[in-house]
Amino acid sequence: MNVTLTTIPKEDYLLIESKGSVETMEELLAHSQIVWERINSHNFKKVLINDIETYFPLELTLYFDLVKNYVDHFPSEIFDVKIAVAVSETYYEV
Repeated sequence: MNVTLTTIPKEDYLLIESKGSVETMEELLAHSQIVWERINSHNFKKVLINDIETYFPLELTLYFDLVKNYVDHFPSEIFDVKIAVAVSETYYEV
């Protein structure tokens, strides 16, 4: 995984900017864990993740497993946070 994450607290939400590439399931899991750690280290209930400059795999099945990972391994507090993700047009169907 070759990704740079920048966390920018705004007035009423947390902005996380991601740039780079995530290529495997393991990297998707690691990326989501890092994002959660950033979210958890701030006291915001609204988060905007700007992934427009991040390359992700196009295999849809990986994202089913990623969501299952959230349910199985993330603390329930994640469901109290409203998270919006901006992605490149390439990923609209995914």
